[in-house]
Amino acid sequence: MDLYFETAPLQAGRIASVRDADNATVLGVRRSFGTSIGFRVFSFPEHDVIGTISAENEQAARFELRVGDDANTLVRVARGGGHPLYLLRHGGWLIAGTEKSDSYRGFQGFGFVFSMGPVITSGGRTLRVQVSKEADAVTGVLLAAALDRVRIVTNAQKKPPLQYSFGGAG
Repeated sequence: MDLYFETAPLQAGRIASVRDADNATVLGVRRSFGTSIGFRVFSFPEHDVIGTISAENEQAARFELRVGDDANTLVRVARGGGHPLYLLRHGGWLIAGTEKSDSYRGFQGFGFVFSMGPVITSGGRTLRVQVSKEADAVTGVLLAAALDRVRIVTNAQKKPPLQYSFGGAG
């Protein structure tokens, strides 16, 4: 199942609609401002909150994930110089990717369960989230929103390169 949503409105605090391959809205995502990194997914058109993900600080290595009545924890097990490795504990997902390109793939055992990556559309930068089962759609969207926020925070904290001037001193 392929899902698409624009990240700019989402990171700015507005509601982002999650669309399927037929461009029909299936979910909504909104940033929560009670924690440094936090998002809520709600059903469309009912607007019932069906999932949340949050972390207490921006350099979080641990996220609390709730989908329906199920609680889960996403833990960063290796930073790897821009190639982090995450483990979704109770789901048994192992997620690896690249922060710079914002591309991740997740596996459960040897089977594919999740991937995300940016695509450029006429509306701007959009994340494409793929899940192997429709039941994992909410989890996939929450993971994508949180990992995209980690990328934005990490890139904002990087220092600009040093600048040198080779002109003559007059």
